[in-house]
Amino acid sequence: MTNLRRYGLLGALALSLAGCSSTMNSAVDSMNLALFGPETLATPDTLSAFTQPVLHVQFGQSQTIMVGSAPGSVWREWVGPQQVLLTQNGRVVQTAGIPEGADLQASLAADDPVVTGLHRVTDGQAYTRQVDYPGLYLTGIDETETYKPRRLERLSLGGREFELLRIDADVRIPRLGLKATNQYWVDPDNGQVVHSKQYLTPDLPPMITTVYEVQPGGQP
Repeated sequence: MTNLRRYGLLGALALSLAGCSSTMNSAVDSMNLALFGPETLATPDTLSAFTQPVLHVQFGQSQTIMVGSAPGSVWREWVGPQQVLLTQNGRVVQTAGIPEGADLQASLAADDPVVTGLHRVTDGQAYTRQVDYPGLYLTGIDETETYKPRRLERLSLGGREFELLRIDADVRIPRLGLKATNQYWVDPDNGQVVHSKQYLTPDLPPMITTVYEVQPGGQP
């Protein structure tokens, strides 16, 4: 099944949920909120309305909440009111609905450190992958990340405390003139990205993502 077809199915699923219950109505309403300012949409009250995994995305001053596919998947599809994201172990690998024609496609190879586990990278380890920017008519663009494991950090996310390993990654896309530092906060046991700051192009702010899995009893 193609990604585009899967997106269509997920979009239909998200719309169908609107009529399921008052709880899901509240959840769908929350999906359509977009705020400007320091306050986050990912409050405990908002997150408690969802019975599926949730991705909180901040892009510049805008933010949104997206509903995801089943927990435990390496590939995760996230559907929002106007955007769709595909992640692989937490790395953004495909987008639809990003402004300025900056949507990207970047499937990860089996030996990519994001796939093998960012908790295993060594200082100075580098990897080059291929990225396509369909809206800019660019394909096969080299993107290199050079990894620097940092330290365990305690983060408060959605009213819960997490102890996560921070990985800095100097990202370079010479053809676009991009020089930036991506940051990943990963589960130290399995390398799964929980929180991240990822640059897509030099002209746009970083995309900040946080994954909230559904806990037993339906609480993210």
